[in-house]
Amino acid sequence: MKNKNLITILILLILMLVLASCKSMPTEDPALMITSVAQTVIADLTKTALAKPTNTPTRLPTATNTPQPTEDAAAETPIAATETAETELAPTTPAQTGTDAGVWVSSNPPDNSDVLAGDPFTVSVRLMNTGSSTWTTAYKIAYGSGKQMGAPDEINLPYDVPPGTSVDLDVTFTAPTTEGTVRSDWFLVNAAGVNFYSFYFEYEVVPKP
Repeated sequence: MKNKNLITILILLILMLVLASCKSMPTEDPALMITSVAQTVIADLTKTALAKPTNTPTRLPTATNTPQPTEDAAAETPIAATETAETELAPTTPAQTGTDAGVWVSSNPPDNSDVLAGDPFTVSVRLMNTGSSTWTTAYKIAYGSGKQMGAPDEINLPYDVPPGTSVDLDVTFTAPTTEGTVRSDWFLVNAAGVNFYSFYFEYEVVPKP
């Protein structure tokens, strides 16, 4: 519609110019004036067309595919291995499976035997398991009271002792230098450190010949 209106206006202007030229400027060539006016109108039309926005759609940026890692690349990717920490457990005391009980059977040399003053001597003692639990090597005999006579504080059993069986242990003493009766009290102790039976050694210290 705008182009048609402009053409109409152009025609009217040309007619007006022709009439004016006829009156005021008889000597000027009307054709030249028409050409000049036409060029001016065409130039205005061109400027208007350039200023008008086009209907050409704006191109959106092309999407780019992100390359996925290949199987080989994935295989080369180090995977953090989950390491299971292995904690070394400290030896534990076996659970009590019965009743602890025992009895002194014998000593060799027997109680009330003579021992020389100041001399070492060894006693082999036999103890019997009269309970329902097995004495393990975690069981022991331990000094309790009286004269220790240089013996160790405790001695572990050398092997397991099931119910109804006996165990022999050697205990080394050193006789006192004073003459008279000497006694040493001891205990049977289970794996939990509980005393469950007591016994003793008793000897006569005599002077050396």
